[in-house]
Amino acid sequence: MKHINLSELWKFSLEPFPAFRCDVKLGIRRQREEFALLPVLGGLIPGRHYVVYDFGKLKNYPELLEKIPPIREDGEKCIYYDGRNPVEAEEVAKKYREITGMSTLSVKDKHETFSPGIFKVIKSKKKGTWLVVHDNNSPEIANDLLLFQDFNVYYGDISIVNKSEGCIRIASADSVKAKQKKMAIAMLMKPGSWFAAEFSGRHGNRVEKYVWDGEEILKETFSTSEWNPPESTRTWKWAWEL
Repeated sequence: MKHINLSELWKFSLEPFPAFRCDVKLGIRRQREEFALLPVLGGLIPGRHYVVYDFGKLKNYPELLEKIPPIREDGEKCIYYDGRNPVEAEEVAKKYREITGMSTLSVKDKHETFSPGIFKVIKSKKKGTWLVVHDNNSPEIANDLLLFQDFNVYYGDISIVNKSEGCIRIASADSVKAKQKKMAIAMLMKPGSWFAAEFSGRHGNRVEKYVWDGEEILKETFSTSEWNPPESTRTWKWAWEL
């Protein structure tokens, strides 16, 4: 199975138990809050953490490079730590801040992902909870996808209106406050499956279709008048169907 994380909201944490957590808060006092999680079992730890100095190239400051040579340069950034342990990353950043006095030396989170083939997503039989568990590169799910994605809309609304067979929304959270709506979703997708998000509001109406082709997520945009999906893919019901 593969993992694509396009989300700023889904974050992995070890406490109180390993899980991806999504905390959607809006408002000055963050009073509108929704929460979702996806537990992770089997000792799996996703993602990477970086300690970077990201203001100019340190090669212009040879005395600092001599004190703490970076493990590599990345454009305008100097990378001092590249690993999967957030505690180690913070320790490296603290040590280098003390040596150099650089307050701008900071820990950055890359969008956290699992390596392909080491995990799968299952539904527990007892409680029906979706779980990430260890896998030994099962060929039948090698091109299945776990997708994390966010949507952020001002002066409007958004909803997932259609999804094809082979596409399952396993977790989501959204929050609405005044003129803004945020939504974060976790999807399981078979190759060739898709889902559609409808945007409506002051800036016009449109539908965005997201297709997993087995290698990447492809996005198509339609006007609401152009959008004519099969009835069987609707995620909502008419009043008389309830």
